[in-house]
Amino acid sequence: MTVGAWARREAVLVSCLAAAAAIALVAGPLGVAWLRIVGVIIAVAGACARVVIAVQRARLEGKREKAEFAGRCRVAVKPIGEIDPTLIGVDPAAQTILAGGEVPDYVGRTVDETLREAVAAALDGGGRWLVVVVGGSKVGKSRTLFQALREAAPVGGLAFLAPVDGAALRSLLTPGQGVGGLADRAVLWLDDLEPFLNQGVTLQTLREWHAGRIGRIVAATYGGKGSELIAPSSGLTTIASDVLQHACEIPLEETTADELSGFRSRLSDREFEDVERHGLAAYLVAGPALERKLITGRHAPGEDACREGVAVVYAATDWARCGRTDPLSEEMLRGLWPSHLPAGIRATDDVFDVGLAWALRPVAGTIALLQRTGSYQAYDYVVRLVRDKPGAEAPRDPSWTAALQTATDVQAFAVGMAAYGWSRFEDAMTGLARARESSIDQVAVTAGYNLGAVLGELERSVEAIGVYDEVVARFADAPDPALREAVAWALSARQETEEGAD
Repeated sequence: MTVGAWARREAVLVSCLAAAAAIALVAGPLGVAWLRIVGVIIAVAGACARVVIAVQRARLEGKREKAEFAGRCRVAVKPIGEIDPTLIGVDPAAQTILAGGEVPDYVGRTVDETLREAVAAALDGGGRWLVVVVGGSKVGKSRTLFQALREAAPVGGLAFLAPVDGAALRSLLTPGQGVGGLADRAVLWLDDLEPFLNQGVTLQTLREWHAGRIGRIVAATYGGKGSELIAPSSGLTTIASDVLQHACEIPLEETTADELSGFRSRLSDREFEDVERHGLAAYLVAGPALERKLITGRHAPGEDACREGVAVVYAATDWARCGRTDPLSEEMLRGLWPSHLPAGIRATDDVFDVGLAWALRPVAGTIALLQRTGSYQAYDYVVRLVRDKPGAEAPRDPSWTAALQTATDVQAFAVGMAAYGWSRFEDAMTGLARARESSIDQVAVTAGYNLGAVLGELERSVEAIGVYDEVVARFADAPDPALREAVAWALSARQETEEGAD
């Protein structure tokens, strides 16, 4: 029975209790003793029933709150030793070279000791409470960080909280939403920090979590998704810059020769070459197979190339390379796909459906070029392959247009930054101009500063000075030190722009 049903029953009982009170009130003047007794009996029975209803409502509301809480987290909140890493961002492996199946035995990395020390220092308050592992897609960031957290967890355990997105994180920090009841020593896990930043999470958000109770830390990975959010020039800054400068930042590269030394004897020459070229983490999630399928257009040797499928994948990677870390709808993907079709292939719905099915077909286990999560998203390693290949082309014009037109203010910031990296200055200014209107102060002030910098670079000095003045006027009296620091940057940049224009 629902909470609403119990509420309706309670309303009926309240009416009955009111009637009983009326009966007892009338019985006195009339001198009818039995009528008074009836009223009392009804009142007592109604009161007892109301207590039962209240208890049932409380139970149902408790269950509903737990369900809502669980829906905002990747896994139930529990000690880290009980967490399945494949549910919180560690990709299930598709491999046979290590024991352990989808969660293979951990292979030591050279950063392990440094990372464990950083986690331990964060937990005991002797170091920075924010620990971030930074590196490219599929170099092992999530597994390495998770292993360090497990090994550094204090006696008594470490509670593990993994929100599904930025909105969930902010709601969990709202008083009365359940996070306050967590035990001491808890970690907020943000695997792939970029999407959270793209959803309005700022350093202040993370500080709210950390300040909630002694022993709370944040552990995050960065660089796997939306790496376009990294400042493309020393003249610009990002939301990530503010977070990373307050973090203990641990870089992680692909596996080194020393780290792979134990594998040489157990692998064929071809397998070892693939591991060396792609890195062990990428190899474990079928990186070589993904690359071969993308380059050849063939799902398996001997099959015909599916050029329409390759076009679907490139349309999805364009979306990511334009700074959008969120999935795109089938309608949007269908609209962007024709710009990548080779000449001679008609852009019909049937052809698109063939290409989409090819792109979604796993190369191993559940790993495919394109992932379906309600909507669609290119596998992050595939985005890396497209972005890093020699002579990589910029995303197509329709992708930039769609990425900007459908962006929220925070997403517009990321698109603007990505556009700047490709020297698409008009798109960069469009995105940054929208982002500076954000209600999230850190987004607005950073976008305003960057917009002024882009205008200055284009020698539009008067406009740049006007933008800097707006930043100063809006945030000069802000209590947040980070905002005041941005104001100082704006004042300095304004002066430089003014002197350069003279």
